[in-house]
Amino acid sequence: MMASLLQVESRDELGISVLTPAKINLWLEVLGKREDGFHEIVSLMQPVGWYDHLSFQFSKTRDDLKVQGGAAPEDSSNLVMKALHQARRSRDIAPVHIVLKKSIPAEAGLGGGSSNAAATLACLHEWAPDPRGWAGVLMDARSLGSDIPFFLGEGPAVVRGRGELLEPISQPLFGNTEMYACIWKPDFGLGTADVYSGLTGPLTYATNCLNFNQLIFKDSESWKHQLHNRLLDAAKVVDPRIRIIADLLEVHFAGRWLMTGSGSGFVILSAQRKFAQEDRDLLERTLKESVSEDRSESSNIHSGEIKVVPLLKR
Repeated sequence: MMASLLQVESRDELGISVLTPAKINLWLEVLGKREDGFHEIVSLMQPVGWYDHLSFQFSKTRDDLKVQGGAAPEDSSNLVMKALHQARRSRDIAPVHIVLKKSIPAEAGLGGGSSNAAATLACLHEWAPDPRGWAGVLMDARSLGSDIPFFLGEGPAVVRGRGELLEPISQPLFGNTEMYACIWKPDFGLGTADVYSGLTGPLTYATNCLNFNQLIFKDSESWKHQLHNRLLDAAKVVDPRIRIIADLLEVHFAGRWLMTGSGSGFVILSAQRKFAQEDRDLLERTLKESVSEDRSESSNIHSGEIKVVPLLKR
């Protein structure tokens, strides 16, 4: 079984290669901090057409990971290698040469590392089936990271717990309209732990949290001005540039933008590709115009990658 979010590019007797997507959070509320140190969340996660590429070649003499592009590590700290080690706890897997071609930026809230780990577990299951079946693959995913199970699913989903509990969306979102995202990753990142540590006081009190309403995202229009990410408040504390960015986006894209995950990536939603491309052009012009003469760190937000991608359906 191969997760439907992962696109198989090639497969033969020597190995397999896949495309692994990014995700955005259309809604994210933090309900409180758990006894295990994680935070209880409710989030609507949406896969998007921004991909990394992973290839696995087996029957080698030793494990080897090569990363092309990006700044992902090539040692055991990479989630790809952690997933390989986790899978070997349940069965024998031949040495493997892995090539990871990074496109999804790190520290952006786009889930690139989690997607890579999910793809690794799925590909290893294809090559050397987990004796526990697909349920074992999901168990390994939950043990490795909160977002990883999402990428083993079929499409948009409501995630709960610390992010490992999935409720697939049965009906199309946005009235089944073809939706696109203009995604901007500023030229700086935010650490997930740092952002969560910025949640203080009433931000994590259940009585102060917003209730998630899935119906908002089923209609083609009602979602506007309803996008929500509680972590934005904490991110503004961690890095003052986030507040500047939020103010800028609200002026030009009111009701259609939000920060994804723990940042520093931002998303602007549109109903057609041409409108998303217009958003990208407007954002690029606005960023150039907003560069201050002193180029101080707090206002140096003009650089970074801007990409237009489709929202993926089931």
